[in-house]
Amino acid sequence: MPTRQTRRATAARLVTVAMLAAALSACAVAPKSTGVVDLGGNTFRVTARGAMGVPAQSRKVALTQADEFCAARNQAMQVTETGKAPLAGPYEVTFTCLPDTDPEATTNVVKRPATAVQPVK
Repeated sequence: MPTRQTRRATAARLVTVAMLAAALSACAVAPKSTGVVDLGGNTFRVTARGAMGVPAQSRKVALTQADEFCAARNQAMQVTETGKAPLAGPYEVTFTCLPDTDPEATTNVVKRPATAVQPVK
């Protein structure tokens, strides 16, 4: 029969393992995004955080969602502003969707047919 001290040590180990598992699962969070937010006047914003807050992945998620949004409208995405929090913060992109024939659709623009856009998972 285990002693009281042995049972306490086993319980302490189980609590430690559970806390470690919870901490590690929090680090492996999937990418998150606000989705496309309409700011009015054909201006939109996406704020995203990649898995584990990796800045490059946060940027990719935000830009991909903005690109998907405009491509679904058969338009080009024009980035008007970007920003990110230091280190592992979210990435924010403000953009407009322009018809390919628009003279403004020449700078900071992504032109892609909707079939070439891959959804963010």
